[in-house]
Amino acid sequence: MTDRRAEHNQPQAASEPWRLIFFGSACFSGPTLKALVGGAGEVGLVVTPPPAPAGRGCKLCCSPIATEAANLG
Repeated sequence: MTDRRAEHNQPQAASEPWRLIFFGSACFSGPTLKALVGGAGEVGLVVTPPPAPAGRGCKLCCSPIATEAANLG
């Protein structure tokens, strides 16, 4: 009888690039997003909070990671 659990625990060959979904909002997550975009995987989606009112004029401002994602394309 074969142990099927042992088969599932074996590392698999990296034949296909990873497709990633990135969740982030703060400034410190920008370098992480840049590293993932420049790596072997593909960032298919970036999820951030919606623009929020900021400053005295309460103008809508995007999160730093939304701006970074827009710059990276």
